[in-house]
Amino acid sequence: MLWAISTGDLAAKRTFCNQYGFAHRLLSDPQGAVARDYRVAMPVPGVSVANRVTVIIDPKGIVASVDPSVDFNHAAESALAELDRLGVGVK
Repeated sequence: MLWAISTGDLAAKRTFCNQYGFAHRLLSDPQGAVARDYRVAMPVPGVSVANRVTVIIDPKGIVASVDPSVDFNHAAESALAELDRLGVGVK
């Protein structure tokens, strides 16, 4: 299962999905709680903003891989390659 989490609100997520034709789930974290938990929140006063990071969590709920240098144009390919490297596979 693929989830993308952003600090944007739900309306921004819908617009983003529609613009890029994404069918996967985009979760909204407008208060930045998930971003803080994963230590990707950016220190911007008064705003909830996060760095772009790919976190792969294994079926047991353990963080298996973290890619802090996400290239938006190649993020999907990079994530799939990492899943393959980890032997997780994609169904």
